[in-house]
Amino acid sequence: MLFEQGVQAQKSGKPAEAEAIYRRILATDARNFDALHMLGIVCSEQGRPDEAERAFREAEAVDRAFPPFFHNFGLHYVRQKQFENAVAQFDTAIKLHPNYPPVLSDRGSALAEIGRLQEALDSHNKAVALAPNVPIVFANRALTFLKQKDYAAALRDFDEALKRAPNHLQAWLGRGNTLLEMKRNEEAIAAFDRAISFNPDFADAWMGRAAACFNLKHPGDALAAFDRALSIRGDIAEIWAGRGTALTELNRNDEALRAFDKALALDPGMAEALSRRGGVLTKLKRYDEAFADFDKALALRPDLAPAWGGRGDALFELRRYDEALAAYETASALKPDFAETQFSEGFIQLLRGDLALGWKGYEARWDTRQYAGARRNFTQPMWSGGDIAGKTLLIHAEQGLGDTIMMARYAPMAAARGAKVVLEAQPALVPLMQSVEGVAQVVAKGAMLPAFDIHCPIMSLPLAFGTDLATIPAATPYLKAPADALARWRSRLPSVGFKVGLAWAGNPNHGKDNERSIPLKDILPASSVDGASFFSLQKDLREGDQDVLKANPQIVNLGAEIKTFLDTAAIMMSLDLVISVDTAVAHLAGALGKPVWVLQPTNPDWRWLLERSDSPWYPTARLFRQTSDGDWRSVVDEVRAELRKAIAGR
Repeated sequence: MLFEQGVQAQKSGKPAEAEAIYRRILATDARNFDALHMLGIVCSEQGRPDEAERAFREAEAVDRAFPPFFHNFGLHYVRQKQFENAVAQFDTAIKLHPNYPPVLSDRGSALAEIGRLQEALDSHNKAVALAPNVPIVFANRALTFLKQKDYAAALRDFDEALKRAPNHLQAWLGRGNTLLEMKRNEEAIAAFDRAISFNPDFADAWMGRAAACFNLKHPGDALAAFDRALSIRGDIAEIWAGRGTALTELNRNDEALRAFDKALALDPGMAEALSRRGGVLTKLKRYDEAFADFDKALALRPDLAPAWGGRGDALFELRRYDEALAAYETASALKPDFAETQFSEGFIQLLRGDLALGWKGYEARWDTRQYAGARRNFTQPMWSGGDIAGKTLLIHAEQGLGDTIMMARYAPMAAARGAKVVLEAQPALVPLMQSVEGVAQVVAKGAMLPAFDIHCPIMSLPLAFGTDLATIPAATPYLKAPADALARWRSRLPSVGFKVGLAWAGNPNHGKDNERSIPLKDILPASSVDGASFFSLQKDLREGDQDVLKANPQIVNLGAEIKTFLDTAAIMMSLDLVISVDTAVAHLAGALGKPVWVLQPTNPDWRWLLERSDSPWYPTARLFRQTSDGDWRSVVDEVRAELRKAIAGR
């Protein structure tokens, strides 16, 4: 009677009461098998493995012929992640009872954990055959299929489990995780949400939801899900690491560091958290700390490709390009489908002028987190070179305005090969792109496309044409300003004097904006040169710019009058020189064949190459480069001196 009370207390979620009863029994009967057996289960489930082991061993010495005992002993080892020991106990149970479905199912799961996948499936299949109406045997087999990356089979089994038990939490969780692996993130969220609807405090489902939101580039939603999971289980390192990753995506870097610190306090051996923290430290330019984290991560996991990739990123920022390439190559060797490192390798190769290799690496962009969402999935084939005579080629925009302006030069070349060229451009560029020779039709991005035979993303055109340094199509101008706009702006601007256009800031959402853009106050010395008139080409001013312009009337602010890129082009054609940071303004000036001075940070974009002061893409461009991070003063001083020479030499 007393033992039954203990069992009932245990079933009712009162482990302490159950344990007290079992120990009362053992106080008078130290070899009571049932009490020892159940005490072992209680201690194991309460996270006291040594006490559980002792109770199980004492029970085993009393009775060796009870299959459920060995099943529970095996489950104890599963909790301790001692899967070899678990399999041994399950095997003993099966010798005593060969057709015991729960043991066969759990044995399959343990075998899967140690990589014996075919044996695992054999065990699962027996369990399913013996218990075709039991949901858990399908759910357990599904998890083994998931380990095999047989996602279709995993989904089938999770669905079979859910047919039999629509509120089966682990099956919904497993279904969500399978859909995550298949990159079907919206469906994954739906599965996690079903699990959460049955148990709002299911931390694993919140973690899964967070991962799916992150994959969909919804870091705010991911952060909210991680926070919900942490409110349930604040002691899980993986959740803190996930929170840090979401915060990194949101550029909340200091908070991200604290989250990774928390993860590592809980699990100092979590190599992934060390690697991700190293990435944040790289963004913050704390390179010594970043290298320390990458080194720790790689000491724990020498095969951790993201840590090698992160190390490469830090080396790149320090302009240690050979070492960066070596790190990227190691990452790619460890993970051949690691698009981020392949893309980074391509970037460095382009930056160094090795265009043939660089274009190939640059194609990996479609599988990176940064660009994956931009891939266009047309049914028509992508053109990567070859005969296009008689075909309609769609060239479509994919990145920034400057990229479209730069690569529009290839449209006439495609037309010269006999293609009918349809050029898709960002809406703001459509009127300007009408001036590109050889283009049959210009279409605004987002508008309905006409019929076409083949397509090419605009940044893939250099690869399709096999462009190297010697064959860059550099003839300018390939863009023109319309005559009416030219006339209007020439009448608006002075007819005499040396006229200079200024652009000091690019897209604020660009990942490198803080390095590429210059505060207006820092470029002002360049506008104090006698004999020159200065005109602001900034259409969108940043906070404080208006006040600075008002205080410096030598710069005429044309921004409010610029309605389209046609206006900007016409203004440039009325100027003698454009001075710009790396933004669309610089590309437009170059494409118009206007003299343009481009101010470059220490780590420039690949198209500006290294060290040289000219550009093979724009013959009229001159490059002024930083010699140390963040030092715009020396660059502006050089520009000012050269501007004086240019005016004096007229």
